[in-house]
Amino acid sequence: MILPVLDLSPRLTVAPSVVITNRLLACGSLELPQQLLLEVADNPLLQLLPAQACPRCGFPLDEARVCALCARRPAIPFALGQSLNLRPSRSHNQEEYLPAPVNFRSDLLTQARLALGRADHSLAEFIIYALDDNGLLSGPTAATLPQRAERVLRAIQSLDPPGIAARSTAECFRLQLGRLDCPVPHAVHSLIERWPNLPEHRETLARILKISLDELNEAVTFMRAHLRPYPVMDSPDALPHRRVDVAILPAHNPEGSLEVIVAPGPRVRPGDDPAGLGRADFSLDDWRALAQRGLVINHALLQRERMIQWVFAQVASRQAAFLREGLRCHQPLTRAEIARAVGVHASTVGRAAADKLVLVPSGQIVPAALFFERGAAIKHAIREIVAQSAVPLTDEQLRERLAEKKIVIARRTVAKYRAAAGVLPAHLQWGQR
Repeated sequence: MILPVLDLSPRLTVAPSVVITNRLLACGSLELPQQLLLEVADNPLLQLLPAQACPRCGFPLDEARVCALCARRPAIPFALGQSLNLRPSRSHNQEEYLPAPVNFRSDLLTQARLALGRADHSLAEFIIYALDDNGLLSGPTAATLPQRAERVLRAIQSLDPPGIAARSTAECFRLQLGRLDCPVPHAVHSLIERWPNLPEHRETLARILKISLDELNEAVTFMRAHLRPYPVMDSPDALPHRRVDVAILPAHNPEGSLEVIVAPGPRVRPGDDPAGLGRADFSLDDWRALAQRGLVINHALLQRERMIQWVFAQVASRQAAFLREGLRCHQPLTRAEIARAVGVHASTVGRAAADKLVLVPSGQIVPAALFFERGAAIKHAIREIVAQSAVPLTDEQLRERLAEKKIVIARRTVAKYRAAAGVLPAHLQWGQR
C-alpha cells in the first residue's frame, strides 16, 4: 500500500487587500470613481461618497471643504469689462502636455449615475443632454420639464461644476453661493437678482441698489473671485485642475522647498439603509464578508494616497531643478531608484505614477511619466533650436547646436530624439516654411 505524500512546503498567496490596493493605486482621478462604483454595485452595505470639487479651480476639496490649491495660490485673474465681466481670462500657461478635456455632459452623466438610482438614469440623461453649451437648462426644455423630474434636476444641480443645470444665470449664481463656506457681502444677492440687466456705470448701479460705492466694489470683487455666470466657460480653462492627481507647489517656508499635495479621492461608507438587509438569501457570514470588504476598500484608498504622497515626495526632491527651471533641467529618474528610496517594489512605483497628472509650480499640468522619461531635456532643446532657426537644420547641424548647449550626443542619437520630439527631417521642412 502506497501512502499519499503530503506537501507541507509553504506557499505564497496574495491577500485580497493587497490586490484591491494595487488595483486602486494604478487608477487615475477619472478611473478611480468608476472602480469604486463597481465595488459599491456588488456590495449592498456600501455607499459611495464622491469627492467635492473646488468651485473655482476644480481641485478636490479635503474633509474640511478647503481647496489646497486656492489656499496657496493667488486669485484667478479676471478681466474688467461689460456687465462686471465675470468671464475668466484665458491662461497664458497652457501646456502642450495638458490632456484633452472630457466632454462635460459625459462627465456629468458619470457623476449622476453615482448619485442617483438606476431608475432615474434615463431621466438624468435626458436632462443632461438638454443642457446648452454653457451648462444651463434653457429654452423649451426648462419650461416643459415634468414635475416628477424636479427631484432628479436638484440632484444634478448638486454635482460638479457648481451651478450646472441652472435655469438662469441668477440661479447659477445662487447654486454656487450654496457651495461656499465663507461670508457673502449682502450686496452680492442684490446684484444676482438683477443679473444680467445691470447698468455699465458703477455709480448708477450703486444708486439703484441703494448702497455705497465701496460696498458695490466689495461685492464685485467677491463675485470675480468666487462666482461664474455660466457653469461651463472656455472649457477646459473653467476648471483647469479638474483631473489633477498630484500638485507640487512651493512650500510656505524660508527654505523654498517643494510641497506635494495629493488630490483627495472619493470614499465609501456604510449605507444609511443597506438594501436587502433582511434578505433570506444572505447569511450572517455573507454580511460579515461584505462589511469586511468595505473596510478593506477604505484602507486601500488611504494606502493609495499615502503611497502616492511618498513616491512624489521623492520625485519632487530629485527633480527640484526641473520643477523650478523647466525642461532644460530635466534629469530622468528610474522607478527602481524611487522604489529603493521609498522601500517598495519598482512595480508599486509604476502603479503610483500610472495615469497620474501632476500640477507643477509653473502652473503646467504634466503626466507623471514625464519625470521618468529619458531624453526629455534633449527633445526640449531640439524644439527650441528648430523654433529659433530661420532655415531647416540637418541632424549634423542640430548636433553642433546641441553641443553649444553642452549636450554632446551622436548624430544618430540626434535623429532619434528629433523624431521623438515630432520634428521633421530638414529635407521635409522646406514645404512647411
